Amino acid sequence: MRFLIARIRGLPPLAEYLIVTGGAFGWFIAASLSSFTRAPKTAVVDDNAFFALVFYEVAVLLALGGFLAVRGWRLNHLTTPPRWRCFFVGLGLAVAGFILCLIARRIFFALFPEMAVIASSSGVQAAPLSVLAVLAVCMVNSVYEEIFVTAYTIVFWAMRRSLAFAVSLSVGLRLSYHLYQGPAAIPDLVPVGLLFALYYLRTRDVWSIVMAHGTVNFISLSILSGAASAP
Repeated sequence: MRFLIARIRGLPPLAEYLIVTGGAFGWFIAASLSSFTRAPKTAVVDDNAFFALVFYEVAVLLALGGFLAVRGWRLNHLTTPPRWRCFFVGLGLAVAGFILCLIARRIFFALFPEMAVIASSSGVQAAPLSVLAVLAVCMVNSVYEEIFVTAYTIVFWAMRRSLAFAVSLSVGLRLSYHLYQGPAAIPDLVPVGLLFALYYLRTRDVWSIVMAHGTVNFISLSILSGAASAP
């Protein structure tokens, strides 16, 4: 065990980052990229898929959290403590994100109308979902993604490169594992990624971003599930 701990602590910083982001998002990125080898289609998710995702992300979060702890990272290196105001700030960020997405979609599909045709035949469709599945995936996935794609990525690279590089990498990483959503992922994810990254740079508050992410997911999944339940 001591040998393993010593080897982990002796890893160069870039190896650490690749292990963390590869472990957190590698499978999702590969799955998203594989969607380009198939004809555009709509992915269907259900309760079983969501619970499997929750268990997977909890296991990976614990494993990578342990790895980073051995490397000397602590939670206070990534974020300020959670406060009640994070709830309200998160709701504000969610509203701002929705508005930015609506504007970005209108501009993007006006510039690239052919993408609107592709987007209409791709994306995500949900079977009727239970409230427990929706709440579980919104809570766990929001923490999982924002800890790694926003907090860890920006802190890691801000110490070694420019802030612009850190923000760009965070946004690019977020987009890379959502490409399965089709062309709509670009106007949906890039503005929100920039909003979250810039807010984090200003405040180091990841919990408000987690709240915003969870709110957006909850509303989106509720709409998808409601549409699936409609006669």
